[in-house]
Parts: sequence; C-alpha cells; structure tokens
Amino acid sequence: MKILEDYGKEVGVDFTLEQLIESHRRLRNMNIENNAERLKELANARKIGMEQGYGMVTNGEYIKISVLKSMSVCEMVDFLKDE
Repeated sequence: MKILEDYGKEVGVDFTLEQLIESHRRLRNMNIENNAERLKELANARKIGMEQGYGMVTNGEYIKISVLKSMSVCEMVDFLKDE
C-alpha cells in the first residue's frame, strides 16, 4: 500500500494498516472523552454564571420587583426623579 507508506514517511512513523486504525480508534475515543468533559465544564460554568448573575441582580443596586409592586405611581415618579 503506497499511500500508507507515503503517510508513514510524512509523519515519520513506519506502521501497518492495523496500527493506523488502532491509533485512529484511540484518538477518536480520546476526543469523545474530551468533548464530554468540555460539555460538563460548560454546563457548570453556565450554572455558576446564572447563580452569580441572579445574586448580582437581587442583591445589587437594582430595584426589586417586590419594591416596585409596593410603590404607588407617584412614589415611582419621585424615585426616578431623584435618580
């Protein structure tokens, strides 16, 4: 198989077709594992971001909905005028 021989020379390794296939299987399995780990990390980062964002909004200098619900229109106008 000339193409396998040429590829072996290109990458500096002399191997058989069976070795090439086995190498490809190992690399494919490693990619599957890495992708699963990456997706898990992304989900965790998204969860942390949502929790931190929620904390910033509820504990920050934003107006809470519960406060708005308790205010009259006049109180809202006064509040906005002062800001």
